[in-house]
Formats: sequence, C-alpha cells, structure tokens
Amino acid sequence: MTVDDVIARMGWTTGAGLAVEPLGGGITNLNYRVEVDGQAFVVRIPGRDSEHLGIDRRREYACNVAAHQVGVAPDVVAFFDGVGVLVTRFVRGRGLVEEEMHHPHMLRRVAEALR
Repeated sequence: MTVDDVIARMGWTTGAGLAVEPLGGGITNLNYRVEVDGQAFVVRIPGRDSEHLGIDRRREYACNVAAHQVGVAPDVVAFFDGVGVLVTRFVRGRGLVEEEMHHPHMLRRVAEALR
C-alpha cells in the first residue's frame, strides 16, 4: 500500500490543501505527514519486506491506542488491518536532548508520563 492508496481510502483526495511530506527516522516503516482540511496526520506504512521481521502490527495498533488513552501518544485515526497501516494525528513538538534530562523538573515530567 502506498501513501496515495491511504489518502484515497481515507477520502482525503477531495480535501482542501492536501500536502504530503515524507518524515525521516523510520527504521521498519515509511512515514508521511499528510495535511488536509487544516488537520495534520502521520501515515505509517510498513516498509518493504518488514513482514519478515515478525512485527505484530495489530499489537502495535493496540499499544498506540492504549498509549493515547493514558496521554502519551497521539490519537489513532485509522488502522488498516491486513496491511498494518496506521494513521495517527500529527503532534507538533521536538525530541528532548540529553542536557534537558539532567534538570529535575524534566525528570519529574518524564516520570509522570511513564507512570
């Protein structure tokens, strides 16, 4: 399945301001940021031959839903079972740098999120 296939299945082809941007950092997935109708999403498509790695895409989906329910992951918008494609809301932000983890207030925030 391609990002264009996902866009069609989500009904986004008729949406205003459709824009697609590849996201880096995927090890076993192809990731895209899709903007449409003033909303932003992440489309995660399993990479080529990743089915041979034994990744349980249904479990990943369930874990994403659970993580969202406790406030540490974005909302899951869609999951295409059988092909393992996951669509979530895009969350603007940045990763932490090591120096930030040395501050007590940041350690508390991370610990609270993990609890």
